[in-house]
Amino acid sequence: MAKSSRSTKSIVPPRFVLNADFGVYAFALGSAQKLQNGNYHICIGWLPKASGSLLKEVDPTGAIVYSMQNQRLEYRSFRMRDMYTPN
Repeated sequence: MAKSSRSTKSIVPPRFVLNADFGVYAFALGSAQKLQNGNYHICIGWLPKASGSLLKEVDPTGAIVYSMQNQRLEYRSFRMRDMYTPN
């Protein structure tokens, strides 16, 4: 019989980076992106009671800066400065 080996890595507890309650959650799909100005772009890709998605930008305190609801599912969403400037 082979000996079982135990991992020597310690478990690191998660650390909240942003604590914001949007009042909804996604069944699946979505993304989060930290923006250059310190805000966060959040994509709730599949709303539970609607056939659509919700995009929000929030500041570091969790206050909503921008919000948009789409009538379709969103796998992932990213904020860009414009269509022509990289990064």
